[in-house]
Amino acid sequence: MIIIGFVLVGLKNNNNNNLEASLYEAGAAAELAASNKVVKYAGLSFQGEFVPIAVESYGPINRDALRFLSELGRRLVETTGDVRASSFLLQRISVVVQRFNSLLLHDCFFDNVRVGRTAKQIL
Repeated sequence: MIIIGFVLVGLKNNNNNNLEASLYEAGAAAELAASNKVVKYAGLSFQGEFVPIAVESYGPINRDALRFLSELGRRLVETTGDVRASSFLLQRISVVVQRFNSLLLHDCFFDNVRVGRTAKQIL
């Protein structure tokens, strides 16, 4: 049994460690978020493997998640016989990231409008 923890890493809703990590390497914030999830759920007693999937706002995914998704995609292709199944899986994740980014953008503008800032002041 595999338990998956999905994390979307945005700079607005996380501490400065994600921003600092991303300055030096693409995907570093995703790696940091994934390792934090492993620590958070280390005490759970279950039989299986915990795979954190951490995706940054611009798309980088942590290494363990890439290995897991590659294997899952390979098994989907093998099971369904559709060679596009692996691509469909990654496209679904991409859609989730895009929706998350749109929410962050919406919240950014909504917060600024609520406090009376104009578009010129925001930009």
